[in-house]
Amino acid sequence: MNLEQVISAAQLTRIVLLKQPGVLGVGHGWKVTAGKRTSQYAVVVYVREKRPLRLLPREERIPKRLNGVPTDVVVAGKAKGRLADEHEHRFTDYVKVHRELVKAHAVKAPPSTAHDRDIGNVAVVQDDPKNSFIIPAKKDVDWVGAYTKFRQTHADNYDFVTFWSDFDVNCDCGAFYCGLVNPTKGINWSACIAGGRAGWGSKRLLGFMYFIREDDAALLQEIGHHWMAYTGFKSTATDSQVHYDICLGNQPGHWSSYFDDDASPMDYDESELRLPPGESVDWKDNGDGTFTPQRIGQGQYRYCNLDLYLMGLIPPDQVGDFFFIKKPRKAGGKIRGTRVTLNVNNIIWANGKRRPSSAKSPKSFTNAFVLLTTDASKAAKRAQEIDAVRQRYTTAFAAATGNRAQIVTAL
Repeated sequence: MNLEQVISAAQLTRIVLLKQPGVLGVGHGWKVTAGKRTSQYAVVVYVREKRPLRLLPREERIPKRLNGVPTDVVVAGKAKGRLADEHEHRFTDYVKVHRELVKAHAVKAPPSTAHDRDIGNVAVVQDDPKNSFIIPAKKDVDWVGAYTKFRQTHADNYDFVTFWSDFDVNCDCGAFYCGLVNPTKGINWSACIAGGRAGWGSKRLLGFMYFIREDDAALLQEIGHHWMAYTGFKSTATDSQVHYDICLGNQPGHWSSYFDDDASPMDYDESELRLPPGESVDWKDNGDGTFTPQRIGQGQYRYCNLDLYLMGLIPPDQVGDFFFIKKPRKAGGKIRGTRVTLNVNNIIWANGKRRPSSAKSPKSFTNAFVLLTTDASKAAKRAQEIDAVRQRYTTAFAAATGNRAQIVTAL
């Protein structure tokens, strides 16, 4: 069974599954049994709690297979590991979470904005305990509620909203992106299993992000997730299967640590190769079957040519060749393996041509920075720190795209 079948099954069954009372999200990934990854790629169903089948009405039971595809039922908030945590944040239906909280609280009056204010170009949004966006039992946030409160004092002018908090949030991955809308074709963005803008009260919002980390690698990766890294490839135009060797864990989401993505921030090298936080590697082909890692760090990240193509910033004829290392194994301070060279045609054969083209793609995006707080009177210092990160992010994004695109972060 190929991954496309699983992703399609997740898309087709998402709305039906989310009607179940305890289902909070639907995604896809490698099925985990007894804490170990299996060889089965599955529709992942995130639930509030697992209960014995005998206690569940038949109509609320998650079948072992959906449309012939295996399922994996995962308790929300129990993800183990950085990647699993990021997937849960990406695939959770935050509109459903918000509606259930609103119903439970039975509060009709909108939250107070008396203490909300802008510090520099950071919106400081204070929680209203009578109409709270904080979910203390889970150390989580009602992201729709937080966005709605931000919008009480700011117009619908932003493509992206980046949240920070001065209280603890359960986010083992350190940062995440959750996409709502991306009409681009040819980048396999459907792998995000996005729910759209319905329920968010916006006609413009494309997605939101949350950060604990402040390094360039995290900042550039999360905004980059609006376009990549979801694409597999075909070896030939007539290949019947899409391959994901260039992706981490052979699944859409990040570039593999053994894909030569140059100085791209779109991989998990620091975790996979056990590097210091915020660092990555670029592979140098030594021409003898070995490859030498060259360190990439703060201030050095640049989206690779494949990234730039997927972002709509360069045409396909400017991508050039790229490669991944097949069957990598350690050889001293190097890696030994087989070089597999690809080009943009391998991507197009699997995903179709990118539409709109680079000539018609947007090159400027608006991104609001929002600090969520429990006490705005004590938030000034943190807001100023985030404002400095905001300015660095704006510059880093322009540099990472070769000044082909910009992020406007002014409120």
